[in-house]
Amino acid sequence: MYRLKQMNMNKLISALFILSQFCFGQNLVPNGDFEQYTTCPYSFQYLAATNWSHPTSGTADYFNSCSNTSYSNLGIPSNISGVQDARSGSGYCGFSVFYNINPSVTDREYLQVQLITPLVAGSTYDFKMYVSLGENSLLGISDLGVYFSNGNTFISGNDELPFSPQIISNQMISDYSNWTLIEGSFIASGGEDHIIIGNFNNDANTNFSVNNNGPGLYNSSYYYVDDISLKLAPVQPNLGSDTTLCNNETLTLDATTSSATYLWQDNSTNSTFQVAESGTYWVEVSTDNHVFIDSINISVVNCEIVIELPNVITPNSDQVNDLFVPIVLQGIISMNTTICNRWGNKIYQTDKLLIEWDGKNVNEGTYFWDIDYVDKNGINNHLNGFVTVLK
Repeated sequence: MYRLKQMNMNKLISALFILSQFCFGQNLVPNGDFEQYTTCPYSFQYLAATNWSHPTSGTADYFNSCSNTSYSNLGIPSNISGVQDARSGSGYCGFSVFYNINPSVTDREYLQVQLITPLVAGSTYDFKMYVSLGENSLLGISDLGVYFSNGNTFISGNDELPFSPQIISNQMISDYSNWTLIEGSFIASGGEDHIIIGNFNNDANTNFSVNNNGPGLYNSSYYYVDDISLKLAPVQPNLGSDTTLCNNETLTLDATTSSATYLWQDNSTNSTFQVAESGTYWVEVSTDNHVFIDSINISVVNCEIVIELPNVITPNSDQVNDLFVPIVLQGIISMNTTICNRWGNKIYQTDKLLIEWDGKNVNEGTYFWDIDYVDKNGINNHLNGFVTVLK
């Protein structure tokens, strides 16, 4: 009996999880908690927070507990716009975003900061900030937005800016006792290096509600803002396309990323999972405020390339071993078989995979076969041997 066996070598296949050049945990907003200042605030309409500026003539304000004794109107928690503790640390900013007294009077203030590094095209970024309505404001609005710009902006005057913010609150913010989270995701066009925060709608298109829960001394909207962050969103895990493995191969699924926890289909919690059997495999990757799930189907098959041929046939029509046919034929796409006698004369030729030579028109004896074949990997191969005919 002749047997040819070719087997693929074991190999390790990994579905790599690639992070961008920046860690998604890095806050790209400098001094986003407003703890750094050029000087302790001593004058209203003076933005003393380090790195921050105003893109229009309307000037935002800086509040810090360091001013409690020297200039109490700019202190924390009590100041000119109400009473509010800092969400973290001892400083925050404030700005007027809507003024509903006279249609001819606008009151727009914005905050602007240059990012630590420009944004990368096609990357997703997560933005967060916390705001609280000043107690002395009668009106809450739902239009606070964030505009990502290329370059520094300054426009004279205090009208609304002619930009369309990529992130907008879309919720009525009228709570003056607590801090309200505004968050959203943004896919960068590339090169954005500043953010501007404020109300970009004109008065007619600003959605507002009356807040009757506080003193409400002024018919306007003034917000405190604290803890602003912009971070590269974690990339979703990618276990790759559905895959077929040979029965002696393994596949390592890799969902590794920084500061994440993992849960696989079998409740294991490593960042990688090794596969050797058919089935559906999935992983749940949890990061800060993100939960991603990905799955992959794995099929394990016999990848051996095998040709097994008999070395004796008995063509006597008893339906036992009458034909010269492969005993095992696996992984073969096509083949051509030639059978010759002992003098090298061709007596049979076929491109049938089963060959099916009956040996009826030859005498007993030994005959030689020669096979050219193409395996499933597209490789051309050659095999030869002999078969004895007994009658």
